[in-house]
Amino acid sequence: PLPALHGHAEPPPPAGDPAAPPPREHFDHSGSTHTVAPDSGGQAHAVYIEQTLSYSRVYLHTYSTEIDDLVMVWEAPPNLWNSSAMLRVGPDNRQHVMFYESREPDGVVYQRFNPESILEFQTFVAIGPSRFALAVEDGGTVHFVTEKYVGVQLNLYHWMITGDTVTGPFLLQEDVDSTPRFDLIFCGENGLLLAFAEEGDHLGDHQLYLRSYVEDTWQAPVPVWAGRQFGSICLAWDRHDAVLLAFTQAPIPGYPTPVTCKITGGVLGPVVERFEEGMTIYVTVAASGPNDFWLGTNGGIAHIQEYARIRRGDGFTFYPARDLQHGWGAREIQLGAGPLGVYAYYNDFIT
Repeated sequence: PLPALHGHAEPPPPAGDPAAPPPREHFDHSGSTHTVAPDSGGQAHAVYIEQTLSYSRVYLHTYSTEIDDLVMVWEAPPNLWNSSAMLRVGPDNRQHVMFYESREPDGVVYQRFNPESILEFQTFVAIGPSRFALAVEDGGTVHFVTEKYVGVQLNLYHWMITGDTVTGPFLLQEDVDSTPRFDLIFCGENGLLLAFAEEGDHLGDHQLYLRSYVEDTWQAPVPVWAGRQFGSICLAWDRHDAVLLAFTQAPIPGYPTPVTCKITGGVLGPVVERFEEGMTIYVTVAASGPNDFWLGTNGGIAHIQEYARIRRGDGFTFYPARDLQHGWGAREIQLGAGPLGVYAYYNDFIT
């Protein structure tokens, strides 16, 4: 096969191409969408945060070939800034939105919208730090994992929302790594899957783990990879038998590279380190069918996110699919795969 991550692909549509959606006026200054989540009809949903000196707003964006709708779902004064917005769409097409807000105490706002984007339920959960991960079962139960410091130790906690009832927190993991993100997905009969990292026994060393939640019980963590400076941890399930885990790690401090691992039938496959041109600042994944995965990367040479690329493959080997940036570069591609195709959202430095 061709080299796993090298080479370029189809260029982006030229500026002004009517086939390309127009740039949005509202964008995210301090956080990002966790994923683009299409519903069963093919509409793509995402959340965005807009920060100004006067206010902080959260928007729910719905996009398809027939609709391009942006609805403000939250507004706060600038001293209550928001970041780290996240969205999942359940099997009933309900949209589950979560975002951090720096009120006293700090915590997250959870909102549930019906398919017509009407707010059905909302709650605030005081958690402390801003990072969290969200997953929705086929039955509609929402699970989310949050961070919280206990003294100088950072722990992970598990929460559940069933209907309008919130339960938790349940201590999930003690003394995790404070550097990288973590991710949580629902994998059908295999339950929930959580990817996270812990600091190793030696300074600068870290260990990446997977942990599953099956039949209301968290299983023991499974080690995946030992390395330095983990970041941008993410998971994608192909809704059949395979999960793709992707993350960045820096064998040379300050120069992260993308790494992937395919999990089939609960068995870890080979962990593949994929060297990009320059540094890979951010990585994300999506799945559009059995063993059909999409990998998005952002990076650059001089700590600038100069490129944004999408590749497609079976989870072991990836081939170039699209170069995205129009101008100087783009940051934090977000991918989502639905019945009408694959959606990519990103912020371009020029537009």
